[in-house]
Amino acid sequence: MLGPAAALFWLSQHPGQYRLLFVLAFMPGLLAVLATLLVREKRQEPSGQSVRPFWASFGYWQRAPASYRRIAGALLIFALFNSSDTLLLLLARQQGLSDPAVIGVYIFYNLIYAAAALPAGLLADRLGPTRVLVVGLLVFALVYGSATQVHSWQAFGALFGLYGLYAAATEGVGKACLSRLCAPTDKGAALGTFAGLSSLAALVASTLTGLVWQMLGAPAAFGLSAVAALGVALFLGMSARYDKQ
Repeated sequence: MLGPAAALFWLSQHPGQYRLLFVLAFMPGLLAVLATLLVREKRQEPSGQSVRPFWASFGYWQRAPASYRRIAGALLIFALFNSSDTLLLLLARQQGLSDPAVIGVYIFYNLIYAAAALPAGLLADRLGPTRVLVVGLLVFALVYGSATQVHSWQAFGALFGLYGLYAAATEGVGKACLSRLCAPTDKGAALGTFAGLSSLAALVASTLTGLVWQMLGAPAAFGLSAVAALGVALFLGMSARYDKQ
């Protein structure tokens, strides 16, 4: 939230100077990388196990519990249609919002996400993470299904607020759900496998959405994502009885 707010302040003082803004944004990232050089980790004792290539970790999928494969598979299907947030911001810009307004609604999204993350986690502990995931996916479908029909900054502000609720109900909750479906000794492999496959799916999703947008228009691109979210929400709702509470 503070990063986009700093960018908005910069643009208010230096309108249109994006090149220098990106250079300034690069500096904190560089400092963060350099800071890792100051970390001193304890040397681990040899475990007797040989080091495996990174792709060998995906072998966990074959031995994972059926419940893990079912929920992770559903979330990965959704990830194939969950394109980068940049496309949603681009749509807001094309629908008539100014650059400061686009940054403003993005700040509002991060604010709602930060404020709702803990309550969403507490609710997942109480009701079960699968049920909270279903609600989050339904909110996503509402946002993407409505995004091409709004034009004012007030309407986009409301949509991005809802989008923050979706993120709060799915990001951490999804990982918590998967961690409950595997043995304690396999949590690292389970979450790592899902993270790796999700990253590949995200690459496909952004490319697919961009192609559909270019060929059939924005309503088709965002509508396809909304329909996919509804389908996955329905599947997870039917699988809620498998959710470990």
